[in-house]
Amino acid sequence: VTGEALDALFDVFADGEAAEKASVQIKLLAALKEFQPVFKMKIRKEGRGKYSPDQLCVLDNVKMNLRRFIAYQETVEKRLTS
Repeated sequence: VTGEALDALFDVFADGEAAEKASVQIKLLAALKEFQPVFKMKIRKEGRGKYSPDQLCVLDNVKMNLRRFIAYQETVEKRLTS
């Protein structure tokens, strides 16, 4: 569920200028940076026993997309706040 929610966030906040402005206003970048280590730890802690190999593959993909989206949001914030 967490992975699906993150995917939805990526889709919503990468969808044009209005979404980029909204992401800065709600401080999405700070929240994602705070959440990232928690998400990684949860996958590591629960991973092997709780999830199937297919689910782990999806979660690894979400983890990689989260890292990339944070980098994207950093560039958005720099552009919109400078």
